Amino acid sequence: MRSPLDTSSLIAQVSRSFFYGIDHNESFSPLELVNLTKFKPLEFEPGEKYSYSNSNYILLGYLIELISGYTYTQYLSQHILEGLGLDQTRYGESTISQANHAQGYATANQAELANYINMSIPYSAGALSSNLADLEIWSESIATGSLISATDKEDVFVERGYGFGWVTSTVAGKKVYTQSGGIYGFSALIVIFPEENHLIIGLTNIEGQQPKLKQLAATIAQNEF
Repeated sequence: MRSPLDTSSLIAQVSRSFFYGIDHNESFSPLELVNLTKFKPLEFEPGEKYSYSNSNYILLGYLIELISGYTYTQYLSQHILEGLGLDQTRYGESTISQANHAQGYATANQAELANYINMSIPYSAGALSSNLADLEIWSESIATGSLISATDKEDVFVERGYGFGWVTSTVAGKKVYTQSGGIYGFSALIVIFPEENHLIIGLTNIEGQQPKLKQLAATIAQNEF
């Protein structure tokens, strides 16, 4: 399982086509999602190099279900969310209906609503919904090791580059653990400064804004930390 965890690739890297090449109105089971890439050729041999892959995280979610006997959402709730008290973090809805949830937009001027996507499709690669307070608790649990062991932490946060879901790099000359993400209508960024014990979380209801969030984080780090 190490290759899909650090995205040194176990199966075909189809990060973009995975979301753009299927009918977003359809609902897919985890096995159906895995089968979308099952017979595609490898882009490189496992362990040969790194390339971020949504399909790897889809596979990991399916493995959690096979090994644990729980659904992905049940496992997350029982083993992570409930223990940390993340009561505002859950599997996202396909249609935003709650008044306290932001509407997602495709353009920065908010003139165009984001495209629809059935949330069974992003699955374990990015279907969770959360808020600022929960993400702060989540980030602290990762950085302090309350959620993972010291041994696991060495795999999660490698010396430099991509570990298990986190990138170790520098921002404004400071060591950071970071990860960004996005889906139709939303962009997000988490930057942990382990040596300074600082944290930056960027959230926006506009898609494709990860580069701007990273620029903003760098500016904050340069002027505030």
